Amino acid sequence: MDILVTGAAGFLGRSLCRQLCASGHRVVGLGRRGSEDETVPWITVDLSSDGWIEALPRRIDAVVHLAQSDQYREFPAGAKNMFHVNVASTARLADYALQAGARSFVLASTGSVYEPYSLEMTEAAPLSPKSFYSASKLAAETLLIPYEECMAVCILRLFFLYGPGGSGRLISTLVDRIQGREAVVIDGPKDGLVMTPTYVDDVAEIFDRAVADEWNGIINIAANEPLSISEIAGRIGARLGIEVIFHREIDREPARIVPDLRKLASLTGLTRFRSFDAGLTDMFDG
Repeated sequence: MDILVTGAAGFLGRSLCRQLCASGHRVVGLGRRGSEDETVPWITVDLSSDGWIEALPRRIDAVVHLAQSDQYREFPAGAKNMFHVNVASTARLADYALQAGARSFVLASTGSVYEPYSLEMTEAAPLSPKSFYSASKLAAETLLIPYEECMAVCILRLFFLYGPGGSGRLISTLVDRIQGREAVVIDGPKDGLVMTPTYVDDVAEIFDRAVADEWNGIINIAANEPLSISEIAGRIGARLGIEVIFHREIDREPARIVPDLRKLASLTGLTRFRSFDAGLTDMFDG
C-alpha cells in the first residue's frame, strides 16, 4: 500500500515508518522539519499554514495522521496553532484522503480526552475534557466520524508511550529525575498515579494492523499492565542501580488512568505488548 504518514519524524512516527516499510508498504513522510531517514520520501510542510494540500501525492491508499501541535502545553498562547494543526488539518486531510482514493484513515488521538478521568474509560463514555489540547483532539475525532461512510476510519487513543528517543514524556522524565538524583513526586499517602506505560514499537505495530486490516471506530491503545508511579520509579531505579528519592504530596488525590481494553483485545489480543520490565531493557539497550 501507499501510505502517507504525518508527523513522521516524531517519536511514534519514526517507529511507525520503520514498521510500515518492514511490512512492505510504500511510505511518504510528512513533517514540519526534514527527516534523516533517506529510505522514506519526504514532504516538509507546516500544517498550521495554508496551501500544503497541493504538496501531497495525488493518489494514496491510506493516511495515518500522527502530527499534532508542538504548542500543546502553551495555552492560551498556543491555542491558534493547536486548532490549525490538531483540528483543521484533520478535516483537510480527511477530504484529501477521500479525493485521493484512500481506503483507510487512521488518527492518533490521546487518552487525555477522558479528563478528568472520573468515569470508566470506555470508548463509548461521554466526554468533556477541560484542557484546550484534549478538546482539540476530541474535536478532530468528531470531525472524522462522518467519513466512516466513505472509507475505513480508525481513531486510536494512546496512553503513556515510552521508549528510546521519547524525551519529554513521563517515563523519560522519570528516568532523567532519577539519574539526576532529583525527587520523584508521589500524589497521596500511598503509591500515587496509576497508569499504563506502553512501548512505542508495540503501538507502531498496532497502527500497521489498523491500516492493513482497515479497522473502524475508536479504540483505546495501551499495555495491560497498570503500574503506580512509585512502582515505575522503583523499577527504573533498580535498572539503573540508583536509590530513588520520593517526595509525597499527601493532600493531592492521585488519578487512576487505566483504559478499558476489551475492544483492543477483541481485535488483536493484549499479549503482543511487552511488559514494562522488558520495555525498560529495550529502552536502555536499544
